[in-house]
Amino acid sequence: MTEQWFLQDLQKEMAVRNRVLVLDPLREYDFLLRLAEEKGYVVVRTDIDINNEHWKRVYDELQLRYLIETEYRDSPVIIYATCKCLK
Repeated sequence: MTEQWFLQDLQKEMAVRNRVLVLDPLREYDFLLRLAEEKGYVVVRTDIDINNEHWKRVYDELQLRYLIETEYRDSPVIIYATCKCLK
């Protein structure tokens, strides 16, 4: 049932915008992103490490933005963000 709700919400959001951010600090819902990939959505994963220096986090974010805007400019993209800070 969770899978159906997730896909319905995803469809509804993608009808309005081409980018959806999924925050999963504890990495509990990766299975939903794999399901989205099976349904044809592009999923870009990022792993935020709060222990990294500020410049490194900014650099990683810029690289991610560049990838999305060049490789997937006109495609719907799901950005899946996890965080090592809560382990």
